[in-house]
Amino acid sequence: MRTIIYLAVLPLSGLLSCCSNSNVNRIPVDRDSEMGRAITQLDLAEKDYYVRAEREKYLDAARNFVREAQEGNLKSMMAMTSPLTINASGRNTITRVYQTQVIPQFEGTQVSWKEPSEIITDDTGNRGCVVSGRVTGARSFPVYVTVMKERRQFRVITLSQKR
Repeated sequence: MRTIIYLAVLPLSGLLSCCSNSNVNRIPVDRDSEMGRAITQLDLAEKDYYVRAEREKYLDAARNFVREAQEGNLKSMMAMTSPLTINASGRNTITRVYQTQVIPQFEGTQVSWKEPSEIITDDTGNRGCVVSGRVTGARSFPVYVTVMKERRQFRVITLSQKR
């Protein structure tokens, strides 16, 4: 007979808990212990699995965002931008940056995308991807587009020339 162990995080207590389907006793595990760190790594591995499974959607979101920048479509760019980013930086600031910096830099350019994308973690533990590419045109520069999944939608968090 095989025993399956379920792992869960108890947010209020700050302790990790393990229990199995054959034994309902809870075993407290300190987050800083070897087992606690292993459970955290399992959680990240599970999140990475879902990011990899939807990898093309992250890439598509980055490509679509840059395509809209190349076409000068500010309204679409704003719709693809994370509401969290807009709230943190301010709608007017982001609109101004897109209009005065991003759209002019991408006008008349082509982008070659690099594979694979890099999986990243934000400060709340969410996973996403940094998609990188090379922009060529009047001038050439690298581009890094950070995409996260928010409420089932793939949103651009940042756009940068530096990683």
